Amino acid sequence: MTFLDFLKKNRKILKNSFVIFMADHGPRFGKMAKTYTGSVETNNPLFVISVPKELRNSPIYKLLQMNSRNLQTIFDTRATLLDILKILKLETYEPEIESKTYVLSVRSKKPQEGEFKMILRRYDNEIKVVGSIDRINKYGEAGDCAPQEIERFCYCLKRKATKKATKKVTKKPNG
Repeated sequence: MTFLDFLKKNRKILKNSFVIFMADHGPRFGKMAKTYTGSVETNNPLFVISVPKELRNSPIYKLLQMNSRNLQTIFDTRATLLDILKILKLETYEPEIESKTYVLSVRSKKPQEGEFKMILRRYDNEIKVVGSIDRINKYGEAGDCAPQEIERFCYCLKRKATKKATKKVTKKPNG
């Protein structure tokens, strides 16, 4: 049974349950990664909550909708789960310190033609990169000459020799 089949089969039961999907990161490649939402979500764990139908007019639902439009940390997620479990009252919620969040997209020139995105956050007069600078297009072995932590930024003129590249095909002489 596929996961989709499981969800369809149990739809009636799940209609009145919290269903939570999580993954280690959001979209890294493709059309979604090139959107504003994708660029914000690429550095964050995927976290999707389906709220029980009977709670969709409640304060917790409104809070989840509001949080879905903001950049979240694991601490925000924990607080939300605690609210769901009714360990904390909704009145204890405090809004985040005011900041501005920007997405910066950069495309390098030929021959690399790298496409990069990063999230910048400004607090008063200070600007910081949130998370990492991500390459959102494929780059194959273009950065093989560089250390792993920076290879996505590099275009190597002299590439490392690989077994595949250095393998010579030789024919044995007949007879």
